Amino acid sequence: MKTEVVSSRTGRPVPVVQGVTLHSRYDPVAEGEAWAAAAAERLKSSERQSPSIVLGLGFGYHIRPLVRMIEASGGGPVAVWEPRREIVEAARAERALEDLSPRIRLISGRNPPADVLKETPAEQVLVHEPSSRLDPGLYDAYRGQFMNRGRRFRVLVVGPLYGGTLEIAGYAARALRSLGHEAEWLDFSTLAGPFHSVNDFTKDPAHRSKLNALYAQFCSGVIVARALDYKPDLVFSLAQAPLIPEAIDELRRHGIPTAFWFVEDFRHMAYWKGLVSRYDAVFPFQAGECLAEMGAAGARNVHYLPAAADPEIHRPLVLSRAEQETFGSDVSFMGAAYYNRRRMLTGLIDFDFRIWGEGWPDAGPLEGAVQRNGARIAAEDAVRIYNATKINVNLHSSAYHEGVNPVGDSVNPRTFEIAACGGFQLVDKRSLLPDLFGEDEMATFDDLETLRDGVRRYLADPEARAAMAERGRARILAEHTYTHRMAEMFGFLTTRGVLKPSAGSDGYERVEDLVRLAGRESEISAYLSRFKDRERISLDEIVADIRKGGGALSRTEGLFLLLKELGG
Repeated sequence: MKTEVVSSRTGRPVPVVQGVTLHSRYDPVAEGEAWAAAAAERLKSSERQSPSIVLGLGFGYHIRPLVRMIEASGGGPVAVWEPRREIVEAARAERALEDLSPRIRLISGRNPPADVLKETPAEQVLVHEPSSRLDPGLYDAYRGQFMNRGRRFRVLVVGPLYGGTLEIAGYAARALRSLGHEAEWLDFSTLAGPFHSVNDFTKDPAHRSKLNALYAQFCSGVIVARALDYKPDLVFSLAQAPLIPEAIDELRRHGIPTAFWFVEDFRHMAYWKGLVSRYDAVFPFQAGECLAEMGAAGARNVHYLPAAADPEIHRPLVLSRAEQETFGSDVSFMGAAYYNRRRMLTGLIDFDFRIWGEGWPDAGPLEGAVQRNGARIAAEDAVRIYNATKINVNLHSSAYHEGVNPVGDSVNPRTFEIAACGGFQLVDKRSLLPDLFGEDEMATFDDLETLRDGVRRYLADPEARAAMAERGRARILAEHTYTHRMAEMFGFLTTRGVLKPSAGSDGYERVEDLVRLAGRESEISAYLSRFKDRERISLDEIVADIRKGGGALSRTEGLFLLLKELGG
C-alpha cells in the first residue's frame, strides 16, 4: 500500500496510509512534542539506563523530541519499530530521518530482534497510537512479546489426520519448544488409516459422511480427554484438525483457551464458518477480506499470521551426484494437480521440466514430466528437490482459473520453504507477497508469458539466481520462521487477554524484572537483591531460602510466606 504524503498547515510533510493520517495535519511538530512529553513522563518511573522502543515511525515528529528528552536526562538508547517498509521509504524520501538516523536504531519487520526483546523492559515499550491503527493486531503481538519475556506456557498442539498442515503442526510444536514453552503434539496421522478405510467399506456418500462425522467425534473426544489430563494453557489447532465445535465448547467450559491457525484459502475451504466463533482466537494466513468475514462470522480475536519455514528442516544441502541426478532439473514444480496447474504448466514441457506431487495420474501432455507416478513427496525429499532444481516454479492453486489467480492473496508455505532452502523460485504474484519479501528477494510472474520469460532469463544467469536466493533466505531467517510466528501468536494472545501474563508460567521470573517492578528503593527490592547472581527465581525458591534462615521473620519475609500460603 503506497504511502501518500500531504502538507500540513505549517508546511510539514505528513504521511497518510490507507486513509490513516499518522501526524497532525495542522501542526505535526507540536503534536509530536506533546506525545513525547507524555511518553517521557511515563519513562521516569523506569530504570534510567534501560533501552526504550517506540512502535510506529511515521515521519518521526514524535520521536525527535522524545530522543532529545531522553538524551538530556541521561537515559538509555532508543529503538524505533516500523513494520511497513513503504513508510520507512517515504520518510527517507522526504529526508525526515536525516538528523534522527544516527541517534536511533530503526527496526523493520514483523518481530523484535532477539537482543531488543531481551534488553527492553515491557514498561519501556511506547506505542504511537496513529501508527497502531494501521494494524492493531500486529502492534498487540509485538507488545505482547515483551510482556511474555521469561514466561513459560504449556501448549497442546493438534494437527490434522493428513494433509499439508500435518507437517506444520510438527514445525509449530518444535518452534514453541525452542521458545522455552512446553508443547505436546497430538499427531493424529497415526489414526489416518482407519479414517481412509471407510471408503473401502461403503461407496454411499451419506454413509461415508456419517462415519466420517463419528470418527471426528471420536478424535475430538481424545483431544478433550488429553487436554483435561495435560492441563495446557492453550489448545492450538491447525486447519483440518479433527476438533468439532462441541469439543471446543467443552474445552471452554473447563477454562482451557483455544486458538486456530487456518492455513487454508478461506474462499475455497468454507468449513471455518462453523468453527471460528467457538475459538478464543483465530489466525488465518490471509488478511483484508478474510479478517473481515471471519469477524462477521463471530470470531472474537482475529489476526493475520502468514505461513513460515523451519530452518532445521528447510535448509541448504550439499547433494551427492546421485541425489542431484535423482532430484535435479532445470525447472520443477512441487504440488498437487489443481486445474490451473494442469492448464498452465503444459507451457513448460519444452524445458528440462519435472513435476513432483500428488494427483497427476492422468496428466495428459504433462505425463512425461510427472515423477514417481504422482506419489506424495516426503518433506526430506522436497528439500532435496528445492536444492537440486535451478528454477522452482511456485504456482498457487486454483480450481477456477486458467493460470494465475488475479485476486490471489494467500502466500503458501512452499514460498517460505523454497527460500529457506536457498532455492531459487519463480512465484506467481500475490497481493500479500510484497509485505513479506522485497522485489530483490523473490522473482514473480503473472501469466505464462512472463513465467517463460523468467525461466529463460534466470537459466541464463546463475549468478542472479544465486544472489536473489541468498537474499530470500536471509529474509526467512530474519522474519519468517515458525519460531517467529509462534512468538507473534503468543504476543497477540497475551495482549488480547486470551493468555494471562501469569498463566502457564513455570513459576520463574527474572530477578531484574522483579526488582524493577518492586521499585529500586523498596524493602522488597532490597530483599531480592540477595538473589542478584541468579537470572531467574521462583516463589518456591524464595520461600525455601527464608525457611533455611533462623530468628524472627522480617516483614518482607512474612509477605512472601503469605503469598506462598495463598497460592497453595
